Amino acid sequence: MVDVSRKFGTGGGDAFQSLRRSERKAINKCVKAGVYLRKCETKSSFIHDFCEEYYSESWSEERLDRMERQWDLTDHQFYSYYVAVSKNEEILGVLGTYNFNGYITERLSKRTSVGKKSNLPVQDFLHWAIMECCRGAGDQWFDLAGFSPTPQSEGEKGIRFFKEKWGGELREAPFFLKDCRPSWLALLRKILPV
Repeated sequence: MVDVSRKFGTGGGDAFQSLRRSERKAINKCVKAGVYLRKCETKSSFIHDFCEEYYSESWSEERLDRMERQWDLTDHQFYSYYVAVSKNEEILGVLGTYNFNGYITERLSKRTSVGKKSNLPVQDFLHWAIMECCRGAGDQWFDLAGFSPTPQSEGEKGIRFFKEKWGGELREAPFFLKDCRPSWLALLRKILPV
């Protein structure tokens, strides 16, 4: 978890300079290429810019129906969806967040096929831009949503490296789950093996 208020201070220039040289170089590469951050503010943008890209391998009419319902039921005060957009208006990457009480948690993140072909470090740009948004909104913590403490594959090692390079620290993130099942079903689940 990255303390965006303390690690990056209050000045934008100071915050950027606090990053490692490789991250600054990656972000600058995207900025020079004309990449910018856009928040999905409408159902149409959420569906076409975010969902169709995030679920590109499994996109279907059924998925479309579920994503439209998700948008309608989402409390947009807490859930946000962002896209990294090229100067040609192509979606290069997506990142969804959950925000509560000064904590921003990364939920969904992916480079698109166009983003992969571009060879731009879009994930660095997305994470930095969203940390800046968090800091500007007065949030304190950006939770990069965990990693394996003992990575077993190159992919897991890469995820851990990506998340550690932002200078975060391991912290427990407060959350709660509310079981909305009928009480008899919850009890039955406890009694019977799954």
